[in-house]
Amino acid sequence: MKKLLQQLTLAAGVIFGASANAAIIEVVDVVGPANMFDSNGLQNNLVSGLASGRGYNTVNFTHDLTDNPEFPFEDVISGMISIALYDDQVSYCLPFVGCYNGDDLALEVALIVVAGFDFETGNINFGTGGGFNAGLGTQALTDAEAGSVAVNISPLVGLGATDFYVGLSTLTLQVESNPVPVPTTLALFGLGLLGLGAVRKRKQATA
Repeated sequence: MKKLLQQLTLAAGVIFGASANAAIIEVVDVVGPANMFDSNGLQNNLVSGLASGRGYNTVNFTHDLTDNPEFPFEDVISGMISIALYDDQVSYCLPFVGCYNGDDLALEVALIVVAGFDFETGNINFGTGGGFNAGLGTQALTDAEAGSVAVNISPLVGLGATDFYVGLSTLTLQVESNPVPVPTTLALFGLGLLGLGAVRKRKQATA
């Protein structure tokens, strides 16, 4: 009887210990143009300088992670952000400079700030081909663990002719999660306890 109790206790420890071990999972959050805004809080996914003839426009958005079922995270180990950028395909001419076609990326220069101005994650981006891709720096990982990562995209030169659109922004995280015991695990442990009770009753009946 004592030996059986010890075996069940050991099995329970293994079951619950395994279920409590941290698991590495991937969390993906996507923000689209409908959730991007200018400095006045109006929906906007156009980045442009004054010389573009379209006014000065910046794009701001936030990756909100608090609605993810895995949040809060035990730890955010690493992450990447990928932002799609595409040209507006509008031709324009600049005095004393010349005319540019919409597919000419020479003037599409933007300052991309992720989780604060530190250049750990954000950077100066030239052209729209390939978009913007970067691994998350220390501050961005800290912000992700807290639940949100803010992004700001603006023309590098406010008076310049930069003008392009921001598409989907995809934030991919590798996070550490502590799963709770699943119902099947609890059911197995319960069956073990019932078995222990049955053995005890049988021994009392034969005594």
